[in-house]
Amino acid sequence: MISVGTIESNDCLINIQKHKEFQIVFINEKENPYAKHIKNLIQNYCKEHKNTNVLIEINDKGALDFCILARLKTALERLEK
Repeated sequence: MISVGTIESNDCLINIQKHKEFQIVFINEKENPYAKHIKNLIQNYCKEHKNTNVLIEINDKGALDFCILARLKTALERLEK
């Protein structure tokens, strides 16, 4: 499993691993009003870049979209190495 990011304010922690299908698990989803938007952001990025066999866990602490995508991109690159 690859981990990228932190659980500090305005950041997110992304854990990613290879999986038999695409799946997103959102930590503290009920507490985050932007959970649906963030899931869509991650799903669209992964679909564009043909990353379909991954399990992604995200713990968001108020990260903006560009931060989430940067963490996701880094995690996916590390997973491929």
